[in-house]
Amino acid sequence: SAAIAAALMVARQQFGLPFALLEIGSSCGLNLNLGCHEYDLGGVAAGVTGSPVKIAPAWSGGNPPPASIEIVTARGTDLNPLNASDPHMRDRLLSYVWADQPHRARRLEAALALALRHPPRVDHADAVTWLSARLEDVQPAGQCRVVFHSMVLQYLTERDQHAVASTIRHAGARASADRPLAWISFEWTALRDQVELRLTCWPGGQTRVLATCHPYGEWIDWRL
Repeated sequence: SAAIAAALMVARQQFGLPFALLEIGSSCGLNLNLGCHEYDLGGVAAGVTGSPVKIAPAWSGGNPPPASIEIVTARGTDLNPLNASDPHMRDRLLSYVWADQPHRARRLEAALALALRHPPRVDHADAVTWLSARLEDVQPAGQCRVVFHSMVLQYLTERDQHAVASTIRHAGARASADRPLAWISFEWTALRDQVELRLTCWPGGQTRVLATCHPYGEWIDWRL
């Protein structure tokens, strides 16, 4: 979630508004709690000081802006949402962490424990249908709506990938200064040679490549 948090800091600097998060491919929704984590992003502190989930990726390049991460609502979807309160599911998720990466296992354990105290809202629905409906919901003035996804597009058909992008851009065309939209993408490039963190903001629709990243977030090379 460090890369997503850094992108949110850029969006906060641009719009100065709190966030309403919408995530596709949420799995058990741990990233929906990213506002409850503590971050060290190239020496820039962010998030909640003293959080049990502390994330400090190896950092190179410049620094993200020292902006706050204020989240008003967070909601996600997955075709097969996982239940973080199920002990068997927690054990299964931990089993996916390589044995020589105990720091990742400890961080995942802390994030799962946090999810028990702050259960994320993850709907059972396909990305295209769900996102189309959510982006038609009334957006309160004074909030920046954020659509984000990390390592998800590779699991969607090409048709659904285009539908997701079209749905977001259509919503972006309706965005305004007091109801902006941000799209954060943490995905492989088309050549699958690197993972890019991209941010597109409306009004305007400008896309920026903020960073290249390790697929699991172990390091971030900031490009902004």
